[in-house]
Amino acid sequence: MLKVLERPSIILKQISVNYMDTIGDYAADDYANDIGRYPYLQIRNLVIQTTDTIKIVLYNDQFLPKIEVYFKDPTMKLIDPLFPLDDDIISLFIRSSSELLMPIRMDFKITEFNVVKNDENINYVLTGLLDVNYLYFQLYSTYNSTSFDLLKRMASEAKLGFASNIENTNDLMTWINPADTNMEFIQHVVKHSYRSDESFMLSYIDFYYNLNYVDIETALNEDITGMEGIYWGANFTKVKDETVTPLFLTDHPDKINSSMYIQKYNLLNSTMKINLDIGYQKYLTYYDKNGNTEYQFLMDTISTPGANNKNVILKGKIGKNSEIANNSWDGDFMGVIDSDNVHKNYLYAEMQNNQNLEFLQKVKIKITLGMMNFNLYRFQKIELRFYKLQEMSDKKVIANINPDTLAKDATKDYDIDRLNQRLSGEWLITAINYTFNKIGGFSQEVTLVRRELGFNENDYNVE
Repeated sequence: MLKVLERPSIILKQISVNYMDTIGDYAADDYANDIGRYPYLQIRNLVIQTTDTIKIVLYNDQFLPKIEVYFKDPTMKLIDPLFPLDDDIISLFIRSSSELLMPIRMDFKITEFNVVKNDENINYVLTGLLDVNYLYFQLYSTYNSTSFDLLKRMASEAKLGFASNIENTNDLMTWINPADTNMEFIQHVVKHSYRSDESFMLSYIDFYYNLNYVDIETALNEDITGMEGIYWGANFTKVKDETVTPLFLTDHPDKINSSMYIQKYNLLNSTMKINLDIGYQKYLTYYDKNGNTEYQFLMDTISTPGANNKNVILKGKIGKNSEIANNSWDGDFMGVIDSDNVHKNYLYAEMQNNQNLEFLQKVKIKITLGMMNFNLYRFQKIELRFYKLQEMSDKKVIANINPDTLAKDATKDYDIDRLNQRLSGEWLITAINYTFNKIGGFSQEVTLVRRELGFNENDYNVE
């Protein structure tokens, strides 16, 4: 589980709301309580009203969060007095569905501002990247430390928080930044970072200004038995109605009015393509100038058979390796190193991190939740339950969603024989994007990956 080890100290732009003199205290309080129920956007002193918003997309699928805003400006101020200049900021606030879950409050540097005028009106398209000046500095710098301690220190210098699911790495060396941006340097360090042969690493910044440093293998092996979250239903009207329930997502119709319901999904299985692209097994060779020695070893991508070998390892058909896997031996020369200047796994780590990250993408699913679920975060392992919906009884009545039915977790008590055993199980979240439009309201797109699939009870009865 990712733990926040240091809290962010970055100072965000102050956002303020001006009331007309005719508005009383009671009406002002009601208005203040509603701010953030829909995305609140502000550029300098201009608030982009919800009624003028066409679409907002908030991305967290790369190293940095990104925003896209499609909107109108009846005031016409953005054409002249407030036309965005270099390093102008757009501020965002989205209230969470629970007082126990963090809201989203972010500032973005406006990187592109597109004005489109037709005969009737003017539309605007704005994109932005997270506003953290330190990430764009180009400095000559050296750090004698592990990659873990280096990233933790750089997060502090950037006034970011720092979160991880490990305590340290095994890659002590002098890391040199030859005037790359700090953002590029961080990603270079992670690319060559090493913890063990059973680990592979990745880093990103989340919606809450934390620099996350993740050992993905540790995340994949996390025990999520008994994991709980706070859920919100469409007919919940007060914060006190929220309830703590088992944490999972499902397409079962009984959960259709809750934040755990999978409204739609797009599933992609590219196992064979990726296996052919990266190879089943690979001999790696590098030359160490310090010892005048050439090293060669075999690297295989990491797989997890699971408890009692209940996972389908995607390197062949069920129960056996493919003929290609048994006769495929690729090779790469990684280059030359001086082991006095870098840690001993410097070149190997790059290949191990890249290969395992790509191997992880074999089975990918993008799910859309019709309601915002603030329990979710990137590189969180979570259970998905898919059902053979065409086999559901026509007589089944969709349950009323309330704290009692959510807490009961009723889908475990019935329809278990209609569970899709191949796709149901534990998945890893790799991206979370939010979309808002004035017609459909909020939706949340979550991308998940699964390195292995589940056994079906009929697997050994079918050729």
